[in-house]
Amino acid sequence: YISRHREAFKRKEKAAVTDAIPTLDFTAFRQGDAAARAAVAQQIGAAFERYGFIQLVGHGVPMPVVDGAFAAAEAFF
Repeated sequence: YISRHREAFKRKEKAAVTDAIPTLDFTAFRQGDAAARAAVAQQIGAAFERYGFIQLVGHGVPMPVVDGAFAAAEAFF
């Protein structure tokens, strides 16, 4: 289990040098129909499989909450 994932990580590490973390818009998932939600879910799944991370915009979380989360993370780490 660990060896298999370690090799996958090494391959992704090389890709991370040239690829940026993708930014995905969640608005269509929140406000769209079933097809729109499925398309966004597919994009998120593909991005996590390739990069392991995403930057999500259009999520509807108020900026004061986001700022508070970042402040808490900085204080913790």
